[in-house]
Amino acid sequence: MMSRRMFGFDGAHLKAEMNSYGVFLVATCKDYNKQVTLFTLAPVLVENEGHWTWFGALVKKALGSLQAFTAVSDRMKGLIKAVELSFPQAGHRYCLVHNKRNITETRKLTSGKRNLINEMAGSDCENDFYLFFSELASTNKSAADKLAKIYKTFWVKYEFLAHNKLATYGEATSNVAEQ
Repeated sequence: MMSRRMFGFDGAHLKAEMNSYGVFLVATCKDYNKQVTLFTLAPVLVENEGHWTWFGALVKKALGSLQAFTAVSDRMKGLIKAVELSFPQAGHRYCLVHNKRNITETRKLTSGKRNLINEMAGSDCENDFYLFFSELASTNKSAADKLAKIYKTFWVKYEFLAHNKLATYGEATSNVAEQ
């Protein structure tokens, strides 16, 4: 395999005329030249735990002996459980783009606030994280409260590295192209 040990998992919902046909489950990665590569693709009728578990088994078979890697996902519709079942040695990181979208659904975030969240996610140490977190909390407490409910081991770099001992390669999104 000519890619980094990091895979993004996401569902691509079919739109317009194809909407009734379901979802593409995808696993993506980046090669060493930072080019996005589609690793696995499977059509399903709905995005749910059963389909993600089935898809995880396909990806596991394709990966062969590679079991310890960083998985990034939007943490939706059974995906968390499927990654745990299919890849017990993988570290699971939650997609930063999806985390920010979940916050902006109910709260207005300026580009500056979104950048603070980016800085928090990429923090190399606890002090840096809390510097950015306190700045966000002082101006948008509800956004900070929402982020505080997500375990840092799933979205903040220094906590993920300490807990999983797996590389993040500077990536924080589920399809590694969703910057």
